[in-house]
Amino acid sequence: MTTQIVVAVVLAALVFMLPYLTDEKTKLFRRIWSTERAASSAAIVAERDKAVLRLMERYSIKPEDDREVLLRAVAALMADALVFDLKNPRNSGVEVTQVLANEILTRCPRISDGV
Repeated sequence: MTTQIVVAVVLAALVFMLPYLTDEKTKLFRRIWSTERAASSAAIVAERDKAVLRLMERYSIKPEDDREVLLRAVAALMADALVFDLKNPRNSGVEVTQVLANEILTRCPRISDGV
């Protein structure tokens, strides 16, 4: 009986601690995914914007950079976003890669120069 209680407590602790054990980019991807699923409000949009801006900062994506620099930085971000999407196939129709692609096109118009 005590063994079952100990196992239950350990499993519960793992479930509650799992979000704290993931890396920052996974948390940001998850935040974008969850804000896309939620009903739209100013607070939800602000959370998504903060996550997108933090990812852009993390991957050194600056709207003022030239196209070649942007393409390299965005390729790294998109590769990681695609890995996240593939690891989480039960996404309720929300793909983080597509959300980020739309955000990048909006925030970095230079990336589509010459296309």
